[in-house]
Amino acid sequence: MDKEDRRAGGVMRGDRVEITYLDPVPGEIQDERVLQIKITSRPGLKKQTGKLQAIKTTGGTYRIVLEKDKEYDVGPAVRVTDPSGNKIAFSDLDRYIKSQVELWLDGAGVVMEVRITAISR
Repeated sequence: MDKEDRRAGGVMRGDRVEITYLDPVPGEIQDERVLQIKITSRPGLKKQTGKLQAIKTTGGTYRIVLEKDKEYDVGPAVRVTDPSGNKIAFSDLDRYIKSQVELWLDGAGVVMEVRITAISR
C-alpha cells in the first residue's frame, strides 16, 4: 500500500516501508502471519554524468566505470538508451566507450538507467 492506503504495485530498493503484522483471527495460533507493507516514501533517482571508461562483468554482475575510475554497480533491470532515445542492450555499451553518459542511481548508488548523451569519435 502507498502512504494514502491505496494498493501499490511493488516495493523497490530504496523505498522506506512500514511493516505491520495483521492478526486475521485474534486469540488463535496461525501457521502464517499476514503482513501489510506500506510504502512511506520512494526516493528519486540521482543523476551522475561523465565519460564512459569501461564496463566490467564478473560472475553475472555488472559494473560501469566512468572517468577518474569512478565505479558503480548496475541493477539487473537496468535500462540503457542511445543518443536517439532508443533502448539498447547493456552489452552494446562497449561501442560507446569514451562517450558522455548520464547514470541514474537509486538510493543505494546502484545504476538503474544509462543514457548516452554524446558520442565520442
